[in-house]
Amino acid sequence: MVKQIKAHTAAITGIVADKGFLISGGKDKKIAIISTQGGNFKLEKLVDLGASFVRSIDFFNGNLLVGLKNGSIVEY
Repeated sequence: MVKQIKAHTAAITGIVADKGFLISGGKDKKIAIISTQGGNFKLEKLVDLGASFVRSIDFFNGNLLVGLKNGSIVEY
């Protein structure tokens, strides 16, 4: 193991890296936005999705797309 950061309280179900950030989603129904600048991990923001957990994460036209277990796709 090289680095580790505690970002979720349940299993991680989706993860994507882009432009100095690592974004993950998990069964805790949260999205973690982690800065990776300078090789250091820093949890910048934790977004509570409330209703359902993340199944997939990707970027499209500069926006974050999050696929949820309930069948919804959310754009940020």
